[in-house]
Amino acid sequence: MRGFDSWPDPLDIALLRVVGQGEGQYDARRIDLNYSAHHPPKGSTILERLKGLERAGFVERLTAEGVGGRWGLTAAGAACLEHSTAE
Repeated sequence: MRGFDSWPDPLDIALLRVVGQGEGQYDARRIDLNYSAHHPPKGSTILERLKGLERAGFVERLTAEGVGGRWGLTAAGAACLEHSTAE
């Protein structure tokens, strides 16, 4: 799993969008299902990618409920999405 030394790539932005759509109600399994319906696999699991985005400060695990916990955007993740849609 690569670190996030810079801005997330387009597939990670797409993953952030799915997390944002869930508004803290999606667990990792639901995020995986929604994301995978529209994007190709990237070599790591969605949970691994969520943990990488968490280390970078873009998402946070809100609870341990559900498969892999429930996830939400941080302020940095929301700003990242705002910036990506403004381009």
